[in-house]
Parts: sequence; C-alpha cells; structure tokens
Amino acid sequence: MSTSYSQAGQDLFVLEQLDHKQGGFFLDIGCAYAQTNNNTYLLESQYNWSGILFDIDPRYTEELGTLRESPFILGDAATMDYITLFKELSVPDVIDYISLDLDPASNTLKALKALPLDKYKFKVMTFEHDSYSHGEEEAIEAREYLKSLGYTLLHKDIPCAFGPFEDWYILGENKLC
Repeated sequence: MSTSYSQAGQDLFVLEQLDHKQGGFFLDIGCAYAQTNNNTYLLESQYNWSGILFDIDPRYTEELGTLRESPFILGDAATMDYITLFKELSVPDVIDYISLDLDPASNTLKALKALPLDKYKFKVMTFEHDSYSHGEEEAIEAREYLKSLGYTLLHKDIPCAFGPFEDWYILGENKLC
C-alpha cells in the first residue's frame, strides 16, 4: 500500500475509487505545498498522473516548480476563466480527480461554482469546507449543488484535528466512475 501525503488520506481515497489507476488526470485547486499535506503528490509521483496545480500564494511557486512535474497556475481560483484555461491546456472533458481546498471555505465554494461543470465532469472530488471553524453553510450549499449535478456524497464531514473539515464525492452512484 502507498504512503499518503494528504492531510486525511484523500490520495488513497482517490486511488481506491479509481482502482489504483495509472496515468490519470487531476486538478489541485489550493494545492499549497508540493508534497506535505498535498492531495495529488502521490498520484503524480507514483501513479504517473498529470494535472494542473493552482494556488493564489506565490510562496509556493519555487517548491512546486522544483518538486512537481505538472504545471502550476498562480492566481485566484475563485475567479479564474476555467473554460479558456482548460482549452489552452487541453484538459480532458472527464477529469479523474479534483481537490478543492481554498481559504476561507467561502472561496472553495466560489471556485466550485466557477468551474464549468456543464462541460467538464470529475470522477472523484474532495471539497474542503472547514465547518469546524466556519459553520456548515458552505458544506450544505456545496452538497445541494453537487447532488443536483449527479455527484454522490460518499464521506461527509471527514475529521481533522480540529473537527469536520471535508466532504468526499464521486460522480454518479458507482464506486468506479
């Protein structure tokens, strides 16, 4: 079994859902560090995945550029023009995994709603809502929105040291999407 680099085993959850797929594609929105507490490092380094890393904080640029193969986009993921960017970078219509983890949680919800979910689908999604510190408003709104788009909430309120902070989804109802 692989060693997780994620905060709560998100990378292992993705691998389980996708039958340890090799060569998948991810979006890591709010990636921060290149390895530590990173939801996609294991996928890229040991399973030959590629993807796009996003963060608003320029402090991570050098580390991400040195330790990761996937391109890094420095910018505000809550206001990004994803359609143009995805076309420029030849992003597939069906993406294996998306990690959404911005601060505060209201920005995570804004980024989710900025995504062109009518044109692009995600087989597996982790959505950080930080309800332990911000209340459940973003979590509840995201759950309703994603359910309306055909996503199934498999694990609700994944705990961290502070309390419930994240929900884990799949597209449809099957384990393997």
